[in-house]
Amino acid sequence: MFARMLNHCLLAGTILSGGLSLPAMAQVGQGVQPGYSVPAQDLSAALMALARQSGHNVLFTPEMVQGRRSVAIDKVADFSTAIDIMLAGSGLRAVVEADGSVTLAPVPAPVTPKAKPQPAAPANRAQVMPAVAEPLVLEEILVTAQKRAEPIEFVPAALAVMDGEEAAKRGVTDFTRLVDEVPGLSINYAFGGANYGLLAIRGIGGADDYKPNGNPSVALHVDGIYQTSNAYLGTPLFDLERIEVLKGPQGTLYGRNTTAGVINAITKGPGDKLEGYVDLKAGS
Repeated sequence: MFARMLNHCLLAGTILSGGLSLPAMAQVGQGVQPGYSVPAQDLSAALMALARQSGHNVLFTPEMVQGRRSVAIDKVADFSTAIDIMLAGSGLRAVVEADGSVTLAPVPAPVTPKAKPQPAAPANRAQVMPAVAEPLVLEEILVTAQKRAEPIEFVPAALAVMDGEEAAKRGVTDFTRLVDEVPGLSINYAFGGANYGLLAIRGIGGADDYKPNGNPSVALHVDGIYQTSNAYLGTPLFDLERIEVLKGPQGTLYGRNTTAGVINAITKGPGDKLEGYVDLKAGS
Protein backbone atom coordinates (compact mmCIF):
# COMPACT_ATOMS: atom_id res chain seq x y z
CA MET A 1 0.00 0.00 0.00
CA PHE A 2 2.74 2.46 0.82
CA ALA A 3 6.14 1.58 -0.70
CA ARG A 4 6.87 1.00 2.47
CA MET A 5 8.75 2.59 5.12
CA LEU A 6 9.04 6.32 5.03
CA ASN A 7 11.41 8.68 6.79
CA HIS A 8 9.83 12.09 6.29
CA CYS A 9 12.65 14.04 7.88
CA LEU A 10 15.85 12.59 6.45
CA LEU A 11 14.88 11.53 2.96
CA ALA A 12 12.41 14.24 1.95
CA GLY A 13 9.86 11.79 0.79
CA THR A 14 9.78 8.13 1.33
CA ILE A 15 12.12 5.62 2.88
CA LEU A 16 10.52 2.49 3.48
CA SER A 17 13.47 1.59 5.33
CA GLY A 18 14.27 -1.54 3.64
CA GLY A 19 13.78 0.08 0.29
CA LEU A 20 17.11 1.70 1.10
CA SER A 21 18.74 -1.38 2.59
CA LEU A 22 22.49 -1.60 2.06
CA PRO A 23 23.96 -4.41 -0.08
CA ALA A 24 24.81 -7.58 1.71
CA MET A 25 28.41 -8.70 1.22
CA ALA A 26 29.66 -12.23 1.71
CA GLN A 27 32.99 -11.84 3.47
CA VAL A 28 36.25 -13.35 2.20
CA GLY A 29 37.12 -16.66 3.81
CA GLN A 30 40.44 -17.64 5.36
CA GLY A 31 41.51 -20.11 2.71
CA VAL A 32 40.61 -21.29 -0.78
CA GLN A 33 39.46 -24.89 -1.09
CA PRO A 34 40.01 -26.97 -4.23
CA GLY A 35 36.37 -27.99 -4.61
CA TYR A 36 33.14 -26.22 -3.70
CA SER A 37 30.19 -28.07 -2.15
CA VAL A 38 27.08 -26.25 -0.93
CA PRO A 39 23.68 -27.95 -0.42
CA ALA A 40 20.46 -26.48 -1.84
CA GLN A 41 19.08 -23.86 0.54
CA ASP A 42 18.05 -20.23 0.80
CA LEU A 43 20.05 -18.39 -1.88
CA SER A 44 21.43 -15.79 0.54
CA ALA A 45 22.88 -18.43 2.86
CA ALA A 46 24.23 -20.44 -0.09
CA LEU A 47 26.09 -17.42 -1.50
CA MET A 48 27.59 -16.70 1.91
CA ALA A 49 28.82 -20.30 2.16
CA LEU A 50 30.33 -20.23 -1.33
CA ALA A 51 32.10 -16.94 -0.56
CA ARG A 52 33.66 -18.39 2.58
CA GLN A 53 34.88 -21.46 0.70
CA SER A 54 36.21 -19.58 -2.33
CA GLY A 55 37.67 -16.40 -0.88
CA HIS A 56 35.65 -14.23 -3.31
CA ASN A 57 33.60 -11.23 -2.18
CA VAL A 58 30.01 -11.74 -3.38
CA LEU A 59 27.81 -8.63 -3.17
CA PHE A 60 24.01 -8.54 -3.41
CA THR A 61 21.01 -6.80 -1.86
CA PRO A 62 18.60 -8.71 0.41
CA GLU A 63 15.67 -7.85 -1.88
CA MET A 64 17.47 -9.38 -4.87
CA VAL A 65 17.69 -12.88 -3.32
CA GLN A 66 14.55 -12.82 -1.18
CA GLY A 67 12.40 -15.91 -1.66
CA ARG A 68 14.94 -17.60 -4.00
CA ARG A 69 16.64 -20.95 -3.43
CA SER A 70 19.97 -22.17 -4.69
CA VAL A 71 20.86 -25.26 -6.72
CA ALA A 72 23.14 -27.69 -4.88
CA ILE A 73 26.79 -27.92 -5.97
CA ASP A 74 29.04 -30.85 -5.13
CA LYS A 75 32.85 -30.77 -5.47
CA VAL A 76 32.87 -28.26 -8.32
CA ALA A 77 36.49 -27.19 -8.91
CA ASP A 78 35.92 -23.93 -10.83
CA PHE A 79 34.38 -20.98 -8.94
CA SER A 80 32.68 -19.47 -12.00
CA THR A 81 31.07 -22.81 -12.82
CA ALA A 82 30.04 -23.28 -9.20
CA ILE A 83 28.26 -19.95 -8.87
CA ASP A 84 26.61 -20.35 -12.30
CA ILE A 85 25.20 -23.72 -11.21
CA MET A 86 24.06 -22.25 -7.88
CA LEU A 87 22.19 -19.40 -9.63
CA ALA A 88 20.56 -21.60 -12.27
CA GLY A 89 16.87 -20.84 -12.57
CA SER A 90 17.01 -17.92 -10.11
CA GLY A 91 16.86 -15.20 -12.75
CA LEU A 92 20.24 -13.87 -11.55
CA ARG A 93 23.75 -14.00 -12.97
CA ALA A 94 27.22 -13.38 -11.55
CA VAL A 95 29.28 -10.42 -12.80
CA VAL A 96 33.02 -10.36 -11.99
CA GLU A 97 34.25 -6.82 -11.30
CA ALA A 98 37.72 -5.43 -12.06
CA ASP A 99 38.83 -5.82 -8.42
CA GLY A 100 37.90 -9.52 -8.41
CA SER A 101 34.69 -9.13 -6.42
CA VAL A 102 31.46 -10.64 -7.71
CA THR A 103 28.11 -8.86 -7.94
CA LEU A 104 24.72 -10.29 -8.82
CA ALA A 105 22.58 -8.86 -11.60
CA PRO A 106 19.28 -9.87 -13.19
CA VAL A 107 19.50 -12.07 -16.26
CA PRO A 108 18.64 -9.81 -19.23
CA ALA A 109 15.43 -10.67 -21.02
CA PRO A 110 15.86 -12.12 -24.51
CA VAL A 111 15.40 -9.59 -27.28
CA THR A 112 12.87 -10.60 -29.88
CA PRO A 113 12.76 -8.83 -33.23
CA LYS A 114 9.74 -6.63 -33.67
CA ALA A 115 7.62 -6.98 -36.75
CA LYS A 116 7.34 -3.86 -38.87
CA PRO A 117 4.02 -2.18 -38.24
CA GLN A 118 1.83 -2.03 -41.30
CA PRO A 119 0.53 1.46 -42.03
CA ALA A 120 -3.22 1.69 -41.91
CA ALA A 121 -5.39 4.44 -43.23
CA PRO A 122 -7.07 6.29 -40.35
CA ALA A 123 -10.83 6.05 -40.35
CA ASN A 124 -11.32 9.48 -38.83
CA ARG A 125 -9.49 12.44 -37.32
CA ALA A 126 -9.54 10.92 -33.82
CA GLN A 127 -7.24 8.11 -34.98
CA VAL A 128 -4.71 10.62 -36.32
CA MET A 129 -4.35 12.50 -33.01
CA PRO A 130 -1.48 11.22 -30.82
CA ALA A 131 -2.41 9.49 -27.59
CA VAL A 132 -1.99 11.57 -24.43
CA ALA A 133 0.02 9.84 -21.72
CA GLU A 134 -1.77 9.28 -18.45
CA PRO A 135 -0.45 11.59 -15.70
CA LEU A 136 1.56 9.92 -12.94
CA VAL A 137 -0.40 10.03 -9.69
CA LEU A 138 1.47 9.35 -6.44
CA GLU A 139 -0.35 7.49 -3.71
CA GLU A 140 -1.18 9.70 -0.73
CA ILE A 141 0.18 8.43 2.59
CA LEU A 142 -2.10 9.21 5.55
CA VAL A 143 -0.79 9.04 9.13
CA THR A 144 -2.21 9.83 12.58
CA ALA A 145 1.02 11.00 14.23
CA GLN A 146 -0.71 14.16 15.46
CA LYS A 147 -3.87 12.35 16.62
CA ARG A 148 -5.67 13.12 13.37
CA ALA A 149 -5.53 11.63 9.89
CA GLU A 150 -3.47 13.80 7.55
CA PRO A 151 -0.97 13.44 4.68
CA ILE A 152 2.51 12.67 5.93
CA GLU A 153 4.01 15.73 4.24
CA PHE A 154 1.99 17.94 6.59
CA VAL A 155 3.45 16.39 9.76
CA PRO A 156 6.18 18.66 11.23
CA ALA A 157 8.15 15.81 12.81
CA ALA A 158 10.69 13.15 11.96
CA LEU A 159 8.51 10.16 11.15
CA ALA A 160 9.05 6.65 9.79
CA VAL A 161 6.10 4.56 8.60
CA MET A 162 5.80 0.89 7.63
CA ASP A 163 2.50 -0.49 6.40
CA GLY A 164 1.14 -3.83 7.54
CA GLU A 165 1.86 -5.67 4.30
CA GLU A 166 5.51 -4.56 4.33
CA ALA A 167 5.81 -5.44 8.04
CA ALA A 168 4.58 -8.98 7.34
CA LYS A 169 7.08 -9.40 4.47
CA ARG A 170 9.95 -8.25 6.70
CA GLY A 171 8.95 -10.48 9.61
CA VAL A 172 8.06 -7.66 12.01
CA THR A 173 6.05 -9.65 14.54
CA ASP A 174 6.74 -7.53 17.64
CA PHE A 175 8.28 -4.20 18.60
CA THR A 176 11.82 -5.62 18.92
CA ARG A 177 11.89 -6.60 15.22
CA LEU A 178 11.65 -2.91 14.27
CA VAL A 179 15.25 -2.38 15.39
CA ASP A 180 16.54 -3.88 12.12
CA GLU A 181 14.12 -1.88 9.97
CA VAL A 182 14.00 1.69 11.34
CA PRO A 183 17.13 3.90 11.17
CA GLY A 184 18.11 5.35 14.54
CA LEU A 185 16.16 2.77 16.59
CA SER A 186 18.07 0.43 18.91
CA ILE A 187 17.46 -1.78 21.95
CA ASN A 188 19.59 -2.23 25.07
CA TYR A 189 19.62 -5.25 27.38
CA ALA A 190 22.25 -3.91 29.81
CA PHE A 191 20.16 -4.76 32.87
CA GLY A 192 17.75 -7.61 33.48
CA GLY A 193 18.75 -9.77 30.51
CA ALA A 194 16.54 -10.59 27.54
CA ASN A 195 13.36 -9.98 29.55
CA TYR A 196 14.21 -6.35 30.22
CA GLY A 197 14.97 -4.41 27.08
CA LEU A 198 14.88 -0.65 26.69
CA LEU A 199 14.43 1.03 23.32
CA ALA A 200 16.44 4.08 22.29
CA ILE A 201 15.90 6.49 19.40
CA ARG A 202 18.87 8.50 18.10
CA GLY A 203 20.88 7.31 21.11
CA ILE A 204 18.42 8.69 23.66
CA GLY A 205 16.93 6.15 26.06
CA GLY A 206 18.00 2.65 26.93
CA ALA A 207 19.62 1.54 30.18
CA ASP A 208 22.55 3.25 31.87
CA ASP A 209 24.38 3.29 35.22
CA TYR A 210 22.18 6.04 36.60
CA LYS A 211 18.70 4.63 36.04
CA PRO A 212 18.79 0.85 35.49
CA ASN A 213 15.24 0.62 36.85
CA GLY A 214 13.97 3.95 35.55
CA ASN A 215 11.16 4.63 33.15
CA PRO A 216 11.83 4.16 29.41
CA SER A 217 12.37 7.11 27.09
CA VAL A 218 10.53 5.53 24.14
CA ALA A 219 6.81 4.94 24.65
CA LEU A 220 4.99 1.99 23.10
CA HIS A 221 1.40 2.47 21.93
CA VAL A 222 -1.08 0.10 20.30
CA ASP A 223 -3.91 2.00 18.59
CA GLY A 224 -2.90 5.04 20.64
CA ILE A 225 -3.10 3.18 23.99
CA TYR A 226 0.07 3.38 26.10
CA GLN A 227 1.68 0.05 26.98
CA THR A 228 2.83 0.42 30.58
CA SER A 229 5.61 -2.18 30.76
CA ASN A 230 8.75 -3.10 28.83
CA ALA A 231 7.38 -6.63 28.77
CA TYR A 232 5.14 -5.43 25.92
CA LEU A 233 8.20 -5.28 23.65
CA GLY A 234 7.48 -8.93 22.85
CA THR A 235 3.74 -8.43 22.32
CA PRO A 236 2.75 -10.16 19.04
CA LEU A 237 1.77 -7.67 16.35
CA PHE A 238 -0.71 -8.88 13.73
CA ASP A 239 -3.54 -7.52 11.61
CA LEU A 240 -1.49 -4.33 11.28
CA GLU A 241 -2.60 -1.37 9.24
CA ARG A 242 0.75 0.37 9.78
CA ILE A 243 3.44 1.20 12.34
CA GLU A 244 4.42 4.82 12.97
CA VAL A 245 7.75 5.71 14.63
CA LEU A 246 7.97 9.34 15.80
CA LYS A 247 11.48 10.54 16.57
CA GLY A 248 12.03 13.25 19.17
CA PRO A 249 10.07 14.44 22.23
CA GLN A 250 6.32 13.76 21.92
CA GLY A 251 5.04 14.58 25.41
CA THR A 252 2.44 17.11 24.21
CA LEU A 253 0.36 14.53 22.34
CA TYR A 254 1.49 11.21 23.83
CA GLY A 255 2.24 11.98 27.48
CA ARG A 256 4.88 10.38 29.68
CA ASN A 257 8.03 8.46 28.76
CA THR A 258 8.31 10.03 25.28
CA THR A 259 11.58 11.93 25.63
CA ALA A 260 13.15 10.04 22.71
CA GLY A 261 9.98 9.29 20.75
CA VAL A 262 6.95 7.06 20.31
CA ILE A 263 6.23 3.81 18.49
CA ASN A 264 2.54 3.42 17.65
CA ALA A 265 1.18 0.21 16.12
CA ILE A 266 -2.18 0.74 14.39
CA THR A 267 -4.25 -2.38 13.77
CA LYS A 268 -6.68 -2.83 10.90
CA GLY A 269 -10.23 -1.64 11.43
CA PRO A 270 -13.43 -3.26 10.12
CA GLY A 271 -14.18 -2.85 6.41
CA ASP A 272 -17.30 -2.83 4.28
CA LYS A 273 -17.02 -6.54 3.43
CA LEU A 274 -16.85 -9.71 5.51
CA GLU A 275 -13.30 -11.01 5.23
CA GLY A 276 -10.68 -13.02 7.06
CA TYR A 277 -7.52 -15.04 6.56
CA VAL A 278 -5.88 -18.27 7.74
CA ASP A 279 -2.17 -19.06 8.09
CA LEU A 280 -1.21 -22.71 7.79
CA LYS A 281 2.23 -24.13 8.56
CA ALA A 282 3.46 -27.71 8.38
CA GLY A 283 6.68 -29.37 9.36
CA SER A 284 8.29 -32.41 10.85
